[in-house]
Amino acid sequence: MVARAVAYLEKTPLHGRLGGECLYALTLDKASGSSEHARIQRAAKRCENLVASGEYRIDDLDNYSLALAVMLLCEIEPVLHREATVTLVNELLRRQSPEGAWTYPGSKAGDTSQSQYAVLALWAADHAGIEIPDGPLVRVANWLLRTQTPNGGWGYHPSDPGAFQRRDQKDVRHSMTAAGLGSLYVCANVMDLPSVTGPRTKTSRGPVPSVLVPVGRKSGSDSAFTRTGVAPTLLHDAQRDGILWLDANAVVAPEKFALYYLYGLERYHSFREYAEGIAPDQCPWYDQGVEWLAATQAENGSWPNGGTQPGPDTAFAILFLIRSTRQSLGLPTEGVLRGGIGLPGNDDDVNLQGARLVARESDRRLRAALELLRDDESGSAENTASSAGEEMEKIAAQGDVARLARLARHGDAGQRLAAIRILSAARHLDAAPALIAAIDDDDPRVVLAARDGLRFLSRKLQGFGLEPPLDAQQRRQARARWQRWYQLVRPEAEFWDEASENP
Repeated sequence: MVARAVAYLEKTPLHGRLGGECLYALTLDKASGSSEHARIQRAAKRCENLVASGEYRIDDLDNYSLALAVMLLCEIEPVLHREATVTLVNELLRRQSPEGAWTYPGSKAGDTSQSQYAVLALWAADHAGIEIPDGPLVRVANWLLRTQTPNGGWGYHPSDPGAFQRRDQKDVRHSMTAAGLGSLYVCANVMDLPSVTGPRTKTSRGPVPSVLVPVGRKSGSDSAFTRTGVAPTLLHDAQRDGILWLDANAVVAPEKFALYYLYGLERYHSFREYAEGIAPDQCPWYDQGVEWLAATQAENGSWPNGGTQPGPDTAFAILFLIRSTRQSLGLPTEGVLRGGIGLPGNDDDVNLQGARLVARESDRRLRAALELLRDDESGSAENTASSAGEEMEKIAAQGDVARLARLARHGDAGQRLAAIRILSAARHLDAAPALIAAIDDDDPRVVLAARDGLRFLSRKLQGFGLEPPLDAQQRRQARARWQRWYQLVRPEAEFWDEASENP
């Protein structure tokens, strides 16, 4: 489905609005993992020219276009486009209403849809290293808290009561509720605010060693609320009620703006999973969405959705299918063009059969190994590791330990963590150099997963230190001791050279 949709998007006429062109470019970039496509470069150049001309302040440059331009530049090359991005971010902040929302020029009512894209753009800028002040985020978060309905939904152009006393709103929709709830999670992410703790999906099965347990991002402290001015009880109540509204009114495709809604739903779920450390065993909302998209995709690869906007709707469908927000958050994805488990997609990883991208046998084995870690229903860590180890013996015979080792070294944070977990479960001596190299990883989660993997592999359950908080000296000492251990087992052992991709 994704391959056919991407082929359609590459051939569809350029969108007249800047936002449409940026949406196409952003989708192609996320689906391929490369920013070299001519359409991506054209959209980026158009954004740069817009800033150079000073026309970004004209009234007919809508907020969607402005936000999507920021998102695109931050995604493809944030350092190269930093100056232009800062200019566009400042313009976006200038357009925020005193109440906290973004809306159409001259309108007194805030717009939940436009506000969601403005919030996303601010998150993208923050993620790219551009400092975003708390003030605008506090205002939009509190506006969202004030305009939520008593039963947890959000309307399109809600009336702001001016106080935290919810009231009924007009035009409450699935897409707007996903937008409002997702935006609250995004604001909490940028300001490092802890999100509601429940309801949550089961993430562990008892006292299992950390190498086999999904590791989530730790929430911030209550002092963050004092700093920002966002009340924790109001935030948590809003998140809880929004979750309950979407659950109670669950639908695969609402009558209006179905594809736009699915992309918003994926964003909400991704930020919630990140905030709460959720690693769901099943995602029925995603599976149902995939089934509906499979049944409604046109022969040319698009999703016409009534025939009005097949280009943008097709882009939204692709972003949903590849779990694009999880990619941005650095979480492992099951994206088709990524080859599964967040593995980088390339011609060596997949076969193209007709219009379908089919993973090679090795990729199917990798997915099977990861599923063993996720879905062990016996609750036995020993059984899980043993079963995964048997599967990994087959993978090792095909040279996939080397592929995982490269991924553990050069992937993004989510990919590195996934690779280290699979290598750790294998208990295969060939994995030791990659696990030892991971001691120097920038992400503490990867370091601790590698530490636990080495303890399993060596049967030295106390290991050689590496207890939080980690520091450089502790890492150096642990790495040297693990290297000495491995050289006793394999005297010919070689270790990763910092300047090379090879041992």
